[in-house]
Amino acid sequence: MNRSPSSNWYESAFQLDYLRVYKHRNDDEARKQIDFLTDALGLEPPLDVFDLSCGDGRHS
Repeated sequence: MNRSPSSNWYESAFQLDYLRVYKHRNDDEARKQIDFLTDALGLEPPLDVFDLSCGDGRHS
């Protein structure tokens, strides 16, 4: 079978199933994750952190 991927793959990838599975992934959860990482790594402002683009940018 020769199927080429859709150029708009994200339109089908981020539908209702995605929203149901990741409904807990919100700004509050992102803040908790960032607080944990900064504490665990001993990071203090001012600092620059490279946010490797993966996801919808909640941590940026």
